[in-house]
Amino acid sequence: MEERRCPVCKSDIYLNPDIVIYISPCFHKMCESCMLRIFNRGQAPCPECGTMLRKINYIKPTFEDITVEKECKVRKVLMKVFGREEEEFADVAKYNDYLEKFEEFVFEVLNIKGESLVKERIKEIQDMGEGSILNPIPKTIPGKSVLQTRKRQSHDLKEERSKIQKIAITTDYFDPEELPRIISNPAREIYLPKGFLNPSLPGGLSYDIIISFAISSLYNPSI
Repeated sequence: MEERRCPVCKSDIYLNPDIVIYISPCFHKMCESCMLRIFNRGQAPCPECGTMLRKINYIKPTFEDITVEKECKVRKVLMKVFGREEEEFADVAKYNDYLEKFEEFVFEVLNIKGESLVKERIKEIQDMGEGSILNPIPKTIPGKSVLQTRKRQSHDLKEERSKIQKIAITTDYFDPEELPRIISNPAREIYLPKGFLNPSLPGGLSYDIIISFAISSLYNPSI
């Protein structure tokens, strides 16, 4: 009931079943009737903290619990400033250290009273640069970040491993000396449609089966 109670007029869901609660940027609640009355002539101070607000600043909360609503907003703001990905770190241990530090900072910000103080604290962390694990890696090459470079390297490595795996499957199943001879001297013309060698592992269609079927079809017209 506390979540559906207006701290200004003291009305709640029992006295007014149709009550609609709004929250301000300073996370103070107010029912729709009080909001329309207080901000009828424009800007006015928040009844609880004195922050100058307008009616447009109030929004309907996503969650009934105002604490959860505040935490979600804080996390969203901090992720825009200090959001980092695992690819930015040399190992998992350092990435876990970053996650732990981020959670500690979220808890710290939640306990700071006043939006201006929160902005000051965020600015302090940003000014620390590489001295804080929270700060993203700065750009070292014009137009390209270290994160983009590492992502590209990771993608290239995955492609290389995929190629090696395909070659290993092919050469393990067939004699490496016989395979080129069979394919280069077919009994009839070969046409492999685009995407032919895409396996369907869940359906049991592996590279071995595809290549075996393709080679057998060169000498067996019924296939």
